[in-house]
Amino acid sequence: MTDYAHLAHFGNYNPASFGWGGENDPVKHPHLLVPFHFDGAYYGLMHRDAVPVFTAVFTELVPHIPGGVKYLDKHHDEGCFNNRSKTTGGGRSFHGYGIATDTNWDDNPMYGTPHHGRPGVMPAITHEIARKYGCEWGGDWSYPQDWMHIEIHLSPGNAAKVRHLGDSHPAPAPKPVSHPASPKPYPFGHDDVFGPLKDPSRHVHGGYTAMERDYVRLIKSRFVKFGYLTQHNSDADGNGIWGPHTSAACEHFDRRMGYRKITNHMGRGSYTDLMSTKARHA
Repeated sequence: MTDYAHLAHFGNYNPASFGWGGENDPVKHPHLLVPFHFDGAYYGLMHRDAVPVFTAVFTELVPHIPGGVKYLDKHHDEGCFNNRSKTTGGGRSFHGYGIATDTNWDDNPMYGTPHHGRPGVMPAITHEIARKYGCEWGGDWSYPQDWMHIEIHLSPGNAAKVRHLGDSHPAPAPKPVSHPASPKPYPFGHDDVFGPLKDPSRHVHGGYTAMERDYVRLIKSRFVKFGYLTQHNSDADGNGIWGPHTSAACEHFDRRMGYRKITNHMGRGSYTDLMSTKARHA
């Protein structure tokens, strides 16, 4: 066997139709989910039969990724099992079966295309490596392009048998990379918030200074990751600017988190939740 591509159900976006439903459904059978770590990053829970596939994919792919796999802290979930519908609609997500991963979401936004000005940084060889192990890469899709995303298109039985086949194109030895130890702490006091950019205010920070824009970019990237904001709308608000789309995303996040008070701005408490593993998908 030269690779596993000939066993894959490419173009089929209903995992249950090629074996991931019924007795192999992790929603019905949670014991099928196991923790998955790679290169120091925690991806969250994954279907146990998917582990050999992603181990092989990342063994070959990660040396080609600029900076390797990044993470906010050792407990940060890069993105794997999440029982939800597809972001674009049309049924249950591959994440809902524990057979998809999102890598370096902050560098590889969904909807990021060369025409949007943020194409992501996953290398072109991701396509070749993903297909070699029976996977599709979201960066290959015409719309929406999802650079962070890789999903399995093998049956559970074939996925469980996958082994690393060796590197087709060995990458040069990576340079040492230092990872931030933790998310950025909230930079203001209790009376200050991130919010709509209207008039200069010492209590509302929406992108007046370089520091504010840096934090707003981080908040918006988290909203994009969790499905509250599209990259297109984030860009429409402006780079590092808290605009109307960001306000709407903030209100949606507040409702999803069950806060009693729904606002278009973000204080210390909601910021801390957004940056933690407590954050819920839209």
